[in-house]
Amino acid sequence: MTNEAGNVVGLMPHPEHAVDPLCGPSTHGLGFFSSARSAVLTR
Repeated sequence: MTNEAGNVVGLMPHPEHAVDPLCGPSTHGLGFFSSARSAVLTR
């Protein structure tokens, strides 16, 4: 989800991944956040 300008992104956090061994923690989302960080830092 982004605003019309595309410069604000909304993500839904999943806190249960940090507290429930059945749901996580895991590194499944790490690729997404790493690539977003790289994109921001290379601007």
